[in-house]
Amino acid sequence: AVVSTQSTGERAVSEFPDYSPNLRMAISIGRRIQDPLTELAGLCNDSHEITLLRLHPLQEMVSKERLLRYLHRGFINVVNGVGVDINRMISHKHTSSTLQFVAGMGSRKAEALLAALYKRGGKVVSRFELSDLVGAKIFQNCAGFIQIREKHFRMGLSANEDLDPLDDTRVHPEDYQLARKMAADALDKESQQQQDQELMISYIYDIMRRPRKLEDIDLDAFAT
Repeated sequence: AVVSTQSTGERAVSEFPDYSPNLRMAISIGRRIQDPLTELAGLCNDSHEITLLRLHPLQEMVSKERLLRYLHRGFINVVNGVGVDINRMISHKHTSSTLQFVAGMGSRKAEALLAALYKRGGKVVSRFELSDLVGAKIFQNCAGFIQIREKHFRMGLSANEDLDPLDDTRVHPEDYQLARKMAADALDKESQQQQDQELMISYIYDIMRRPRKLEDIDLDAFAT
C-alpha cells in the first residue's frame, strides 16, 4: 500500500511526470529503504496522502481528521527526536518533507524557509543564519532540531573552518556558551582561555572524542 500510494500520488507524479508508475515505484522503494521516515513524511502533503495507507483493519472507524492529527503527532515526536539535516534538504529537495514537523515550523513556514534557502543558494554554515530567515521566535523553537553536518563541507575547507560542532547536536544555540564552559572545565582548562572562540570550539571537538571526561565535572556548579 505504501509503495502504491507513493508511486501514483501527487508528489510522485509532480516529481517524475514522465516516468511510468513502475519506475516511480522503484524509486519510492529505494528511497524508503534508505530513509523510511523522510519518504513517509512526503505523504503528509496538501492532499493528505498519508491517510490512504492501510495501517489497521479498524482504521475506517476513525475519522480522517482524527487520524491525520495523530499521524502528524507521531511524525512530530519522531522528527524532533532525530533532528533534520538542513543541508541535505538543500542538496536533495525530496528529503525536505520532515522539516514541516520540526518544532515551531509547520508546512507553510517550512516551505517558506526552503524557498528562501533555494533562492539564496549555497549551504547553511551556521544555525544562526536561519534566524534572519524565520524570525527570532520560530528560531528559538526550531534551532535545536536543525543540524549542520560537517560531511557537507568536506570539499570546502574554508567553509568547514567556520563550522561549530554544537550545530550538529541537540544543544540549543542559547546554551552554546554554557556547553563550551562545561567542556573547558572537563578538560581542566584555564578560565581566562575561555574568551577565545576558536579555542573554545576546539574544546568541544576534544570532548566529543573523549566524552568520559564529562563524568569528572561538578554538574551542581552549572545548575545555578
